[in-house]
Amino acid sequence: MTPSIFKIGQWRVDPARRTIERSGETKRLQPRLMGVLVALARAWPGYKSRDELIEDVWGVEHISAQALNNAVSKLRQALEDDSRESQIILTERTNGYCLLVEPVWQPSREKLFSGHRRTILIAAGIALAAGIAVLISVSIPRNPLESLVDNPENWEVEYHATE
Repeated sequence: MTPSIFKIGQWRVDPARRTIERSGETKRLQPRLMGVLVALARAWPGYKSRDELIEDVWGVEHISAQALNNAVSKLRQALEDDSRESQIILTERTNGYCLLVEPVWQPSREKLFSGHRRTILIAAGIALAAGIAVLISVSIPRNPLESLVDNPENWEVEYHATE
């Protein structure tokens, strides 16, 4: 399942599209860079060790530490995380990496339509469909002549003499 959209500081992160966006500027990230960013966001406020990140993002245990270092470096460049005032990703030799800015998650469609909300929406949909079915069956006669044949007392006869 793709993670929800979230914000880190001024950046809006869309994992499904692999984009980060700020003030109308959109950047597309490589899949591994987005994987690192999402893994760090999910671990917030804690750290993700190098081994955990490699396992989560690359899916293997035997990848060089340099590959992770390069990914974090490129991620920092994309986030313009190059000064102490706006630092987003912290490296701590003994613990690994962590985000210094709290990610703010937007609710996903699955969360919006889960539990009681989903039950209410399903019930409303069923009620709407039943209402439409009743309206259609009541307001549209199958054959307009059937009502005349069934009710002869409603017949009106006009006679026009011709010369």
